[in-house]
Amino acid sequence: MKKLLVLLFLATGVMSVHAQKIGLKAGLNFANAVYEESQTSLSTDALVGPQFGIVADFPIDSEWAFNTGILYSQKGLKMDFIGVEVKVPVQYLEVPLNLAYKHDLESLKLFVQAGPYLALGLSAKAKSGGEEEKIEFGSDDDQIKGYDAGLNIGAGVEIEKLQLGVNYGLGLLDLENDNDAKMKNSVFSITLAFFFGN
Repeated sequence: MKKLLVLLFLATGVMSVHAQKIGLKAGLNFANAVYEESQTSLSTDALVGPQFGIVADFPIDSEWAFNTGILYSQKGLKMDFIGVEVKVPVQYLEVPLNLAYKHDLESLKLFVQAGPYLALGLSAKAKSGGEEEKIEFGSDDDQIKGYDAGLNIGAGVEIEKLQLGVNYGLGLLDLENDNDAKMKNSVFSITLAFFFGN
């Protein structure tokens, strides 16, 4: 945990020095992971959870920019399993790496962006029928992988120092170790960011 905090501190310092804009972002994730068991796809519902963290914007020219950040992001799924609601929230520390195109409309800017993300699992649990069970990260069949990677695609609007955006994150890695099950993250998010730079 200490090494993780040191890494976050250093990364934040690097972003502050080199980025033209650094800011804070917060919003909601609507996680709806793709889940299959014994080659049968199970229907899932959106699990609502938080997303927040530090973001940075590195302009390339007047229209293109690279943006990244360090985000706390809840993913996972919610589903009905034999008449019982099951929630599986999985907490991640996520680093997006996006290339953005911005179109200036004088009073505001429209943007679209896309790129990969990397995520480190922080905690996971299964909730059902009033009971709660911790899910361990690891390589055993009853554990899930402690990392994730995928692709982001998003769009939004910038008005001065505020940025309102929507994003879809498609997980590319199977989080399950059990060969009879498969789980991939799928998250739609709505966020608001405030930037401190020019």
